Amino acid sequence: MSRNPECQICALEVGDNAYVCQRCARGLARNLGDVASLAEEVETSHLRQSRMAKSAGVGIVLHVAEEDRPLPYSDRAVLRRRELREVLSGHCAIVSEIRGVRAPRQDVASLSQFLLNHVEWLRHRENAADIQREIEYAIHGLRRAIDLPPERLFAGPCGAVDFACQLEHDHEQDSAACVETPVPGSPPCTGSLFGRSSKATHVVCDTCGSRQEYADRRDWLLKAVEDQLDYAARLSQALSNLGRPVNDATIRKWAERGRLVAHSVDERGRPLYRVGDVMDLITEDARRAQKKAAS
Repeated sequence: MSRNPECQICALEVGDNAYVCQRCARGLARNLGDVASLAEEVETSHLRQSRMAKSAGVGIVLHVAEEDRPLPYSDRAVLRRRELREVLSGHCAIVSEIRGVRAPRQDVASLSQFLLNHVEWLRHRENAADIQREIEYAIHGLRRAIDLPPERLFAGPCGAVDFACQLEHDHEQDSAACVETPVPGSPPCTGSLFGRSSKATHVVCDTCGSRQEYADRRDWLLKAVEDQLDYAARLSQALSNLGRPVNDATIRKWAERGRLVAHSVDERGRPLYRVGDVMDLITEDARRAQKKAAS
């Protein structure tokens, strides 16, 4: 029985015996090709908190690696990556069984590359349109999760210790007041502090529940990451979340004019700038603007 030679996705003429046209198949290939970098972005964001050294109550030591950065991250992206892996894994299993080829490793980068090598075969499947829509929906979900603002704002390690009430008597006023003092030998909490957004006034520990002023924690974060390196777009987002708004185009312009020097490049060739250098230029330009306004 003959079938309608139209693409099941865009309704254009297919031109061969496939169910999806070559143009739509190329769109699937482009999306599959983006998966590895999207997954790496999620891994980078997720690990920058967990690899941070524990605070000893006095100071903190941070790893220097590019991914070890205690800046805001979205756990929403981790869930979307997991959903994408399940979708890709299911289709890879079908391809492997029908075509008699070895299944790939179960990470999203390997799964997407495997399907990328079988896009032409997939478009000849009777349910090719459903396969493509399901895969692209999952990829777009991960992309949106990465682009969205973080659900929670990471504000560093807690470090709180147990306090006890110690009564201090005021003999002149004939009264007593409770003064909280640290319990001797109490270990600092190893939990992490989170706020709802960059506008939060307080942050709360996810382990002991203690509350701390976000302004103090924000200053700590800015100090802790000043020697870290990152590319313009992520520097703009992170510093803006930490109360130092700056446009990524401004960062690139500083570099073009020689005011900002790249210390390295990432795996995609993007120049990496030192956080502290960018903060110094933000402060310098703010002072210039104030002087200009005053004159």
